[in-house]
Amino acid sequence: MVNSMVYHGLSLNSSNLGTNDYVAFAITGGIEIPAYIMDIFIVEFFGRRLSLFFCLMLGGYCLNIIVATGVALTTVSMIGKFGIAGSFAIIYLYTVELYPTNIRGVAIGSCSMFSRVATISAPLVLILAKYWDPLPLVIYGSLSVIASLSALALPETRGKKLPETLEEGEQFGLNDGEKGETTAETVHDNPAFSMKDEK
Repeated sequence: MVNSMVYHGLSLNSSNLGTNDYVAFAITGGIEIPAYIMDIFIVEFFGRRLSLFFCLMLGGYCLNIIVATGVALTTVSMIGKFGIAGSFAIIYLYTVELYPTNIRGVAIGSCSMFSRVATISAPLVLILAKYWDPLPLVIYGSLSVIASLSALALPETRGKKLPETLEEGEQFGLNDGEKGETTAETVHDNPAFSMKDEK
């Protein structure tokens, strides 16, 4: 919910960056392309949980630093948008992997529904700027930081056999602390990230 609200809120807030509205909106949309390309690599090397944490924390930190220091609004806001856009893509992958197969479709639909409810609230948060200009960014940034810390409580899914039943889902991630343990029976190595020389 937080991710969707902040993502859409920053897109709607692009006209308040102090530049031409069309240029600001183009930059806001263009910054998502490198964020998505970065996601391809960080989810493979660092896993889903740490990647989601990093992207949300980057977005939240940048949105809060705008308020704290008043530094170049456009630059820091775009770095924040970069982080939130990256986390938006990761969260779709991560959510699919967290739920057991037999309820995955319903769970993804429910998550999507609640994220749309949060999207509806994004313009309402922007109205709060009439009381204090940076207030929407403070709210978006604070919620992003809280969401990033919450992501650390989730189990890592990279290299793991995904749960297929509710019982497996309840046990999923409980043994993450044991080193060397992997349940990746059906997960194949991605050749794009393989370091092996093929002859």
